[in-house]
Amino acid sequence: MNEPLKNPSQQPESYQPRTPEIVNLVEQAQGQQAKALTENILRDVPQKPSGDFEGIAYFPKFLKVASDYLGDPLDYTYAIAASGGAFRLAWDTASWNGGSGDISHTYDNREAPFRNGITALGREFRILWREDHTKEEFKAFIREQIDAGRPVISLGPVGPPEAGLIVGYRDSGDTLLGWSDFQDWGWMPLDDEGRFVTDSWWEGKGGNKIHAVMSLGEITGPRMGEGAVLRNAIAALEGRRDGSFAKGVAAYDAWKKALLGAKRKDVKGKVAGNDMGDWLLLVAHGEPLNTLADGRKNAQRYFSRLAQEHPEQPLYAEIAGAFGTLVEILLKKVYRAMRSKATHGFEGSPKQKKAMARRGVRREIAGYIDEMKAADEKALALMKELLAALEREATSNPGHQPESYQPCTPEIVSMVEQAQDRKDEPEGPQAALAGKSQSSLALSSVEIRVIRIPKMKMVSSGPLTDEQVFGKFDNWWGSFDLGHYITPRDFMQFNREKGCMEQLFAVPKGFRNRLRSRRRYKTVNFPGGLYAVGTAKDIPEDGQRLRTEMLDLIEKSEWFALSDSQNDSPERYELTHVITPKIFKEKCGYHLSDLWIPIIVKE
Repeated sequence: MNEPLKNPSQQPESYQPRTPEIVNLVEQAQGQQAKALTENILRDVPQKPSGDFEGIAYFPKFLKVASDYLGDPLDYTYAIAASGGAFRLAWDTASWNGGSGDISHTYDNREAPFRNGITALGREFRILWREDHTKEEFKAFIREQIDAGRPVISLGPVGPPEAGLIVGYRDSGDTLLGWSDFQDWGWMPLDDEGRFVTDSWWEGKGGNKIHAVMSLGEITGPRMGEGAVLRNAIAALEGRRDGSFAKGVAAYDAWKKALLGAKRKDVKGKVAGNDMGDWLLLVAHGEPLNTLADGRKNAQRYFSRLAQEHPEQPLYAEIAGAFGTLVEILLKKVYRAMRSKATHGFEGSPKQKKAMARRGVRREIAGYIDEMKAADEKALALMKELLAALEREATSNPGHQPESYQPCTPEIVSMVEQAQDRKDEPEGPQAALAGKSQSSLALSSVEIRVIRIPKMKMVSSGPLTDEQVFGKFDNWWGSFDLGHYITPRDFMQFNREKGCMEQLFAVPKGFRNRLRSRRRYKTVNFPGGLYAVGTAKDIPEDGQRLRTEMLDLIEKSEWFALSDSQNDSPERYELTHVITPKIFKEKCGYHLSDLWIPIIVKE
């Protein structure tokens, strides 16, 4: 597909199973040989996850479908936990709101759960909101992703602004095709294979319009570690008000108040032709029920798995137990009072409608709401206790990846780029810059900073033999809360003696006690010293150009010389450190990386 056509009239014969199928390849521009791609459909993208699947939250479900299709299998429990959706709860105090369970209400920033879910996979994330972009920009974004073989997660365009998948386009994007859980409601036509088809996705015919599109970009780092998921969970479950919404554990009281305060006219009145008892049950009251049934069940599963992986830490099992208690109350008490037989969500039977119209039933359920609130509050307190324990552990056991660059989406700040046969070294915590001296050499077109790193203890990942080893170390040091510490604290280096890449992390004094509980990583003595530091884009060509120019400038310098085993002891290696957050790459298309070359002062 990427090779040029040698014969303009001949179609290339290089289609592969994983490449998007080209449904219509030709549109002649002004009668010339040029061919424009106007139609492209990813026909192998399924509508639903494969296998035994119970999840009902739209975003993590379609995130799983897309990730599985891209060859990166995703577990629904991890997806809903990492996004924060497993820990959400919201109630609109201003109305009987049938959309309070939407995952966009997880945090006070509507974008956070989508960003969390996608970046948790180590992928680059981009999102376009309708109010900030034009139709043409949406079309270009969708074509770019589909042509790269990647489905697009959308909010809309079928029914409410819930997540679905766009898997193809026609007429250069004027017509979109995809999957939605609302497509069988008769709101728009379907193609022969069952996908929805719409050419009014922007104009919003019948209220069916698109609200946002987001991409699953390239994988640039490891998956989100348990420390980040824990922080996201706490942020989602913390009680608070966001406009008219009560969120987290604060939503329980607002929910209970609404049920107890319902008037006869609310239950028996008509709203848009529907009996209010139906409305109260199926829409407003049903939202928190579905949210808790699906979310807390998967929260329990997530922490149960961690309990098995970390038997030495009992808090994982206690947190799982608290969420399990909530699920038990919901299934055995709330659903029983509602005359429900459902195992997740609820079916909205005539018996339920009659039950919810009775004040006594609503009063009984209000008591169970208090019990569920207590279970969630216990889980929240235990998660905070676990986070504090992990931070104390980090103090004594350096190696965790600091996950505090964003409140809900930890940035993967340290990425590896192997620099050919460099002198990179095995130790490199984002050196604590406190106490270093810094100057700048503006030579040629390259600006080189001269920085002194103090001697210190660092934690080494050991040989990074594969992506899994790198991911474990990255996740470990990522659980440190370093939001109040200066960076950089992590570096990559090539250990010539061992012939492999290593990652180094400098642990702040306040976290040293955390080292004692995790013995899998070795503490090493980092020699510190002077370094020439330059910045380049994180692409091999630019990195090589920078290194060549820096070595040339150091060689010509009157004051400094390159450090080597003959003139410097102990021998030091080159270091690399990515200095930009993910938002920079989203906007610019690349990261910036610092190259640190060890130098000495000439005699």
